Amino acid sequence: MYSTVIFLLAFTLSISVQYIQFVKPIPSSLLTVSTVLIEESSRFLILTEFIIPSKNFPTKYNQLQFAMISGVIFALLESAGYILHLSTSAFIMRLLIITPLHIFLTMLQVQLKKRGFLLAIALHTIYNYSYDIGSPLTQIMQIVILSSWFWIIGWLHIAKPKPFNPFD
Repeated sequence: MYSTVIFLLAFTLSISVQYIQFVKPIPSSLLTVSTVLIEESSRFLILTEFIIPSKNFPTKYNQLQFAMISGVIFALLESAGYILHLSTSAFIMRLLIITPLHIFLTMLQVQLKKRGFLLAIALHTIYNYSYDIGSPLTQIMQIVILSSWFWIIGWLHIAKPKPFNPFD
């Protein structure tokens, strides 16, 4: 229950900062950093306070599965916000890129805890800022993000419980 409230509050705050811009005008770099801090902090709080210590997620595999699902949900919600301001093709492109980014960053926080949190903030900020300024770095980041599927699949494979084999 609390994790859902935190998740929705963070999403609302993130969208508010990004689209409504309560304090006008917000410099682009400050807007980028504040949005990333809100998103990553909320995910980290949910993971460290509710998911990792929970008896409902006893194994690393269960925690990574939840991280993957929450990354997808957050990406869908964020991309839905973009459809209000962008074309449908831009929405689909963002959805294809942003979904693996959010999954990867959430799983990174499960795997590396505080270091993963700091790394998620850094990677997310670099991506958002390079996207905002139209940097060629954006294309490189998109390739890296799409290749993050290999990390995601690898983490799930490593963490997946192995069946008991008496001959091992």
